Amino acid sequence: MTRIGQGLVLVAVLAPFLATAYGIVQLWERAVTWRDLALLFGMYVPISLGVTAGFHRMLTHRSFRAHPAVRALILVFGSMAVEGPAIQWAANHLKHHALSDREGDPHSPVDGLVHSHLGWLFNYDRADPNVYCRALLLDPPLLLMDRQKACQPLREKKGCICKITPSIFVDFCQLWQIKFSWCVSFFVKKFFMI
Repeated sequence: MTRIGQGLVLVAVLAPFLATAYGIVQLWERAVTWRDLALLFGMYVPISLGVTAGFHRMLTHRSFRAHPAVRALILVFGSMAVEGPAIQWAANHLKHHALSDREGDPHSPVDGLVHSHLGWLFNYDRADPNVYCRALLLDPPLLLMDRQKACQPLREKKGCICKITPSIFVDFCQLWQIKFSWCVSFFVKKFFMI
């Protein structure tokens, strides 16, 4: 990747957060308070871990096993990231690995930058869990949690971002969290992986 390309990726990763920080400063004490910041940071970390450690590492790649209570907590936090039910997320990700950057990849950059970062969340063509993660369908606690559907992709809730989060500001920042997690992953793969 050229220096210009690297610079564009860096801007794409940093611009949303700089804009959010600017917005916080401009709206301080009118629409944003310390309570909002506490909620933002208090939820950002566990929700990010819910997706990265829970959905991705624990369910999809089976990198570790957690105590059932810890597992449930991690998966609830992952569900709050607005990326869909855990089993469907795992199926989509395993399909992504099977078809990486080819026809049928659920979130391929070949289909465009917007699609690969957020657009795939609105795609009705989901991976079949019976094909990509059959073992997860045999896990009763996971099935129970998966059926609760506390947080679903925006398309399924018709505009309601999430029933659990207490602040519109936090919901907005969760959308940036999704974009950030994808951008960081892309940036690390492009520049630091050999």
